[in-house]
Amino acid sequence: MLEAKKRLSPSVLGVSMLLMGSLAGNALAQFEGFIDPKDAFQWASNYDDVFILDVRTSEEWRWVGHPGPNGLADSKGRGLAYESGALLVGKVANIAYMIQKNDGTPGLMANAFFVDDVLATFDPVSDVLLVMCRSGGRAQAAAEELGGQGFTTYNIEGGFEGQTNTDAYPGPDTLYRDVDGWVNAKLPYNYETAGGYYVD
Repeated sequence: MLEAKKRLSPSVLGVSMLLMGSLAGNALAQFEGFIDPKDAFQWASNYDDVFILDVRTSEEWRWVGHPGPNGLADSKGRGLAYESGALLVGKVANIAYMIQKNDGTPGLMANAFFVDDVLATFDPVSDVLLVMCRSGGRAQAAAEELGGQGFTTYNIEGGFEGQTNTDAYPGPDTLYRDVDGWVNAKLPYNYETAGGYYVD
């Protein structure tokens, strides 16, 4: 049986006094900035009140993959994430910040129910949300909006897929998203289609 997880302890994590105040009554809750994907993985895996909120579309969740128990290792161990991700079960939710347009034209539009759905799933008084999207843009907007709704939020740096090589994000010049982000940090993920692990 797994040992009970701990409540987030700012002194253990070395986070700011602002976050400490946020967790002690949420009086100062807000968007706190960026968090490294490996730190996000550790926080969500080890603290009861820290969750990963994936704000990509349901199509991205299903077809591109998402944080969760590692589903990538083949029989020779290739693709094996550095930890299994078993502790992420119950800690990841997919609530789209933007959704497919409903008029038949390509592209995305704002999800009018986003904030309501987040409030129905998480508690702004006690829950800390580590927000991710593909590479960080939607997550930034979502984290800032939820910070204004009383949540303490962070944007997971590089999102799920990461960035392509640019002057701002130097890395291999492959034209693929291989700079930073969850996948490039070799964190556990899979393609399970059942939806957010937060939902029982």
